[in-house]
Amino acid sequence: MPSLENVTFRHLAALRAVAEERSFGEASHVLGYSQSAVSQQIAALEKHVGGPVFDRPGGPKQVEITPLGRLLLEHADKLLGRLAAAEADLRAFRSGRHGALAVGVFQSVSIRVLPLVLREFRTDHDDIELRLHESDDPDSLIRLLREGELEVTFVEATAQEADWSGLRLLRLFDDPFVLMSPPDEAPGDARGATFDVHQLTGLPLVGEFDSTPQRQLEARLRAEGVNPTLMFRSRDNGAIQAMVRAGIGHAVMPALAVDEDDPEVVIRRLDPGIPPRTIGLAWRDHRTLSPAAEAFIAIADRLGRRMAEGPTLLGAVD
Repeated sequence: MPSLENVTFRHLAALRAVAEERSFGEASHVLGYSQSAVSQQIAALEKHVGGPVFDRPGGPKQVEITPLGRLLLEHADKLLGRLAAAEADLRAFRSGRHGALAVGVFQSVSIRVLPLVLREFRTDHDDIELRLHESDDPDSLIRLLREGELEVTFVEATAQEADWSGLRLLRLFDDPFVLMSPPDEAPGDARGATFDVHQLTGLPLVGEFDSTPQRQLEARLRAEGVNPTLMFRSRDNGAIQAMVRAGIGHAVMPALAVDEDDPEVVIRRLDPGIPPRTIGLAWRDHRTLSPAAEAFIAIADRLGRRMAEGPTLLGAVD
């Protein structure tokens, strides 16, 4: 009973080459085989399909494809085309230029860090489909990472409540906490100066909604003897800065979450400084990363080193 079960791509490639060249000898040059090897491939194919795929008139006359051979050739062209496309995709995947990459981010990173990473990443990986998931809930990002929905995610590497078991963690740079104040509540020469953290006691503050990072920040303040009183809470960093600009209160924020170029707020370092948060990347341990993910991590690592060494609150990156 004829069957295609044992037909291989080599058989189909020989079929196409002989059909195009109409000669076993010329087909051997195209394929890089000996003429006898091409004949063996065609003979094996004919055995598998139960009939001749070429008429061989002999002598100098060209071979002619049979109706059975023509039927097989239609499928061979499609299959060999798919194989060539798969090989091209595989080469692109191995080079990190093809495929998809799912990355987890949170608000301040998506505004201040991610664009810089992607600017460099896109130079050599512009065909990668990037799937970004933004959440200011660190537990959500870690959960999606563990479930395989994300291949890599930005994290606060100093998060005290985080469970890092089974994960790889790369620390990128420290993000210090700063005080953001309305201009009319800060001395004229205060911009860029320091502020005694203990003087926060009794000051109206604005900040984030109750979240793991906010709870950790407030715990850091209480460790310095400051019991924060928040007048306004928001999940949006821009809204918090707008409230400071409007004089509603002061805000203790990570420097990464602050627009340093805003002329209507005064930004000062805290003294003594409360421990900074550390921005990092996490991915699952003992899992093979895609080449695109490896490239993304390497670029973020280089960028993080530049930010850590820079002279500004966050560090220069250009």
